Amino acid sequence: MIWKMKFLDPLRNSKARKVVIAEVLYQETPLIEAVTMLIYYVSKDLLLVGVLISLLSTVTLTMPIKGILFDKYNPNFISKTSKLFANTFYLLVALLSFFYMWSYSLFLIIIFLILGLNIESLAGFILGEWMKENINEEDINAVFSLTFTLLTLVATTIMFLIGFLAEIYGLVVIQIYLVIYTILQYIRFAIISTVKINNRKVEINKIYFRNAVKDNKLLLLTLSAVIFYFIYSGMSTVIIDIIGKIGNFFEIYATYSSVFYLIASFGGYISSLTFTKRISNLFIFPLIYSGISFLLVYSPSILSIGVFTLVSAFSGAVFSLNYYSLLNITVKQEQYGIQTGFSNAMTSIGELIAPLLFSFTLEFSLFSLETMIVLIAIFSIAILVALHKY
Repeated sequence: MIWKMKFLDPLRNSKARKVVIAEVLYQETPLIEAVTMLIYYVSKDLLLVGVLISLLSTVTLTMPIKGILFDKYNPNFISKTSKLFANTFYLLVALLSFFYMWSYSLFLIIIFLILGLNIESLAGFILGEWMKENINEEDINAVFSLTFTLLTLVATTIMFLIGFLAEIYGLVVIQIYLVIYTILQYIRFAIISTVKINNRKVEINKIYFRNAVKDNKLLLLTLSAVIFYFIYSGMSTVIIDIIGKIGNFFEIYATYSSVFYLIASFGGYISSLTFTKRISNLFIFPLIYSGISFLLVYSPSILSIGVFTLVSAFSGAVFSLNYYSLLNITVKQEQYGIQTGFSNAMTSIGELIAPLLFSFTLEFSLFSLETMIVLIAIFSIAILVALHKY
């Protein structure tokens, strides 16, 4: 009962409630999934999808720069300005979705989406910093779990509706959703504008980056995320390729996405019970994901998609929440932006390469995906054994 009260306590705080609502309104995942469905359905080009998924990693790749902006300048002003600019790019994405037959319109949709998400992430810093200022360290994981659970439940519903309605009515469903999403982001802008955090300016100097990476815990934490999200992002192109070949793309992809995030929301709830402060334990998850990915690649079918969805969604949710909770505990308060930015930027390098590597392999059979997945699993086991006491 005590744990349950702690888990629900953030919603009893009016300020925390605003932050949770702002996060749920963001709904980055359904936006990306909707654009991905539009791009693949119109172009049938897996490489173009690979480019989209790859460029999504720039959101975290540019975080060291964003961390400097956030730490050095007024974070309240930075968050409001970035959110306003991001909304402009979301509006352009929504408008271009109605003109997808124009030359280069799909490329422009991808570019504007990436710009919007990158600029949007600056606004996200203020929410993370607000949590560090207002929530006890032992409660951080519960807050992240609660927010993630609510977010993924809403995402599940949205993706299910988009996919099944699009199968019946066509692309107009996705186009209408993009317009509604843009409107909701202006509501989120109004909420973020009311959230204030202390303005602690940090002096940026030539050894600032060196100081950010000296912490061994931060380096090991980052390595676990690099391995996990490399195979995670690479498999995104594989699953789209398999579903595209089966047929009924909107319907099957919507089912996959909805079930994936429904399980992820359950995984988010369980994560507050499975929270670990041992970083070495995080290397178990790349191993699990490699195993289930090997099954899907080696024997693609509806059944293997189902098994992959169940295992990968749950392991992904538990890993992500443990990773971000440990990250918030590990990073120094006075260097929140730069240390978090460093870890996310290193992670995104793998996410930048993997989708292109996997999609090129699928299109041109450069090498065996099964072999690469097995190598990732072996590497994860080696690190897990080496760090079993850490």
